[in-house]
Amino acid sequence: MSSWRVTIQASRPGIQQLSPILRHPGIVRNRASGSGYRAKPSLRLRRRDILKSRYFNDWPLFCWIVAVNTLAVIGYMTTQDLTVPLGLSEMIQGSVRVCVPLLFVAFAASSMTELAPRPFRTWLMRNRRYFGLGFAAGMAWQMFFILWLAIAHPDYYAKEVFSGVPDFIIYRLGPYLFLVAMTITSFLPVRKKLNRKAWFALH
Repeated sequence: MSSWRVTIQASRPGIQQLSPILRHPGIVRNRASGSGYRAKPSLRLRRRDILKSRYFNDWPLFCWIVAVNTLAVIGYMTTQDLTVPLGLSEMIQGSVRVCVPLLFVAFAASSMTELAPRPFRTWLMRNRRYFGLGFAAGMAWQMFFILWLAIAHPDYYAKEVFSGVPDFIIYRLGPYLFLVAMTITSFLPVRKKLNRKAWFALH
């Protein structure tokens, strides 16, 4: 449509006949004033308002991430037999697969912003930390299932999972300690105590 100018023609005194343009779904009557017309907000404006909403930023966004992650893990649990070691081993792997996309978003946010539209770009960089914290919260599920397996089936864990103290420290305990350190230093009071070089080396 080349023009959005609205024309009103009067065919009789006191009666207004509307131009066909006013029948367009993007135009609604201004009920507040009783007269005149205004355009409906476009889909782009609605999306921009959603990205600015307090319910989808900062800690509320973190709560949404944790809730979705939790529902996904619980849903996956219903497909496994948790009374046998193989079922728990599958949950250890599945819980990681659920939350790994959050890690990709947190680390690739700065690169993704070059391709994303500006409102989404701003929203992504503003909430990058909460995607990382969401990943850390999701990894708690893996730790939960590892402990479950070790306590419920110690023989299986010792034979199939545990492969010596050095391997346990480097490949099992080490990544969790690194994740805990990254999580703690994501909070501003702790971050202020680190110099810029140390913080970037860790993150």
